[in-house]
Amino acid sequence: MNPCTSTALARRPICRVYGRRRSSCGSAKPAPDTCHFPTWETPGVVNIRDLGAVGNGVADDWAVLQAAIDAHEIIFLPAGTYAVSRTLNLHPRTKIIGSHPTFTAITALSTLTNRFNGVRDGEPDAPIIRTADVAGAETWLALFQIRRLFPLAQHNPTPPGNFALEWRSGGNSLVRQLKAESRPATNFRPDFAANLFYGIDLIANPINTFHPQQSFGPGQYAWPNRYPNVIITGNGGGRWYTFWFHGRQGLTQETPFLRVHDTTEPLHIYHLHLQQQDSRNHAEFINARNVSIYNTKGEVKGALLYFENSDNVRVFGNGGLTSPDPNYFDPYLFRFINTTNFLISGQADTINEGDTRWIGGIFDRWIHANLLTWFPIQDAADGRPTVVVPSRHRPILYLRGNPGFVPFTAVESEPEVEGPWLTVPEVEEGWHWLEGFGYFYPVGAGFAFHFEHGWLYSLSESFEELWIWHHAQGWLYTSQSLYPFLYSAELEAWLWYEVGGSPQSQRFFHLGELRWLD
Repeated sequence: MNPCTSTALARRPICRVYGRRRSSCGSAKPAPDTCHFPTWETPGVVNIRDLGAVGNGVADDWAVLQAAIDAHEIIFLPAGTYAVSRTLNLHPRTKIIGSHPTFTAITALSTLTNRFNGVRDGEPDAPIIRTADVAGAETWLALFQIRRLFPLAQHNPTPPGNFALEWRSGGNSLVRQLKAESRPATNFRPDFAANLFYGIDLIANPINTFHPQQSFGPGQYAWPNRYPNVIITGNGGGRWYTFWFHGRQGLTQETPFLRVHDTTEPLHIYHLHLQQQDSRNHAEFINARNVSIYNTKGEVKGALLYFENSDNVRVFGNGGLTSPDPNYFDPYLFRFINTTNFLISGQADTINEGDTRWIGGIFDRWIHANLLTWFPIQDAADGRPTVVVPSRHRPILYLRGNPGFVPFTAVESEPEVEGPWLTVPEVEEGWHWLEGFGYFYPVGAGFAFHFEHGWLYSLSESFEELWIWHHAQGWLYTSQSLYPFLYSAELEAWLWYEVGGSPQSQRFFHLGELRWLD
């Protein structure tokens, strides 16, 4: 049975014409690079419209999209707006390709009475797309927009319950021309929110149009979004090309467009565009290591990039308008706080100098820099004097420590780790079978496609002590003798799997709470 041609096993791995050096069909292939980037014409690519997606921005396409993600590696989204009511969970090798960010979008379905993913007040916002937390992943997203929309009932600043992307994939993962936005359906006025939602007397307590956030009390917000559009964490890394954030998108003053935290996987961003948001920091890197950014562009009132407790950071090139003001936010364009081994070079920004002026509506003021109190770089750390570069200086290179290039994971060669999949016999043209566990098709680097579960990932050496990553349940522990009983690391509970499902239909029973999982 050939998994690349058999209609009976249409949910199995496809013949790949790009990517890793050896395809699931056994033929030699080039190493991953953008020259082998898949398109809608690539053999094996699945058109989501052919699977029943509507793409009109109104109908809920979540079930179709999630089923396609579970069953196929490469999915093409033609022009359209694909609305989803729940988080799309990707497996480590998912590749979603659109036509162009202008024409293809995935958007959240959310109302005040039926919020995205069922999020309730006080609960964390849920991502529209969440990737697998795997260091050796090969997840690709390209040429579409993730649109974080939310209702505004009387300019109600209730959190929308969703944000665009939680990225946790490293290795040979890639993001290319992906646009992430969070925009209200109508213009958001802080004075309306203050009066209609919080009951603030605008006569006795008028809103500060220069800095509206400062007019609100504890627990009150001028803007509704308290989560960044994109969060990179866990094993998040890879290559990001032309990543674009623009405009006032309803973020609170402490919320950046992009937050990278607690990461070590190499992260390389080729042009990072951040501008025109009333945030203290437009992008934050907290406890992040091995970050390289090749050119930035911003139009900012606060900091463009903020690094804290990070290591091995490199920033090459910057342009755009800069106008931090000490009366608004801390007047530094690039900030490095307790960050070791970093460099920044090639600053070429244009300074907005002069008086503050209006450029739009009542809460759309452009702030101009005071050159006496504005500085391009701040370098501060505990136990040593703070270094501040004078505002009229543009250092060719500012260097601390010894930062260096960190290569991508396994770009030029196959990873040595294969997982447990080849420890049992092959039964038919690449398919392996283990009594009790069933059929699976190994594809290398710890990945296998299981007859019932779809994509699985494991670095275990055998089936006697087996940790596997499951696209829906996360990390699970089992063994040949225990299966179909599995321990969920996320739920901290034992589950029982009802044997006989498929990648589109699986049932797990929570043995502690005596209920079926959604």
